[in-house]
Amino acid sequence: MTGPHRLPAPAWFAPVAWTAVLLLSLVLWPMSVASASNNDLIDPDNADHHVDRNSLTSSGDSAALRGISELNRTKMNATVNGSGDVEVYDSSYGDSGSWHNVRGRATCVNKTTLGLECDVWEVKFNQTNISGSSAWLHVGCHEFGHTAGISHRSSDNDSNDNSCMRSGGTNANLDEHDIDVINDDV
Repeated sequence: MTGPHRLPAPAWFAPVAWTAVLLLSLVLWPMSVASASNNDLIDPDNADHHVDRNSLTSSGDSAALRGISELNRTKMNATVNGSGDVEVYDSSYGDSGSWHNVRGRATCVNKTTLGLECDVWEVKFNQTNISGSSAWLHVGCHEFGHTAGISHRSSDNDSNDNSCMRSGGTNANLDEHDIDVINDDV
């Protein structure tokens, strides 16, 4: 007894199948793998950050300018000229609910079509929980770091405590590790 008879695949099938596998692997496999552990946030859609400072206090403005200057140490191009990539606000958002012990927040409010990158970020500085100029500068650097796609650092991956991406700290600078991660993504 013989098994079922199978027809051979059409001549066009193998090239089409391999093309489909290749395209799927490009979508699912990252184009570049960052060498850092704080690269788990959504990335910006491009290297340009046109920053709108919306009725900021002098402390909020200083924080925004600090974030801009730190991003400009990377391949990012952050500027107050132009409009629409990063909207910055400061207010007294309180210290309860989602703002309990929170000094700032960076939120992607408009993802790209595929949802893989962020087109528009919203940065909010919480006046309620920020005290002192060094804390404002830290929060500015920290939240703008999030808009460049990097997440928090901890003692596990920032043992010398020199990154503004450490929550609750006062350091107002991106360290070389942060800069390398951002540069790898843009």
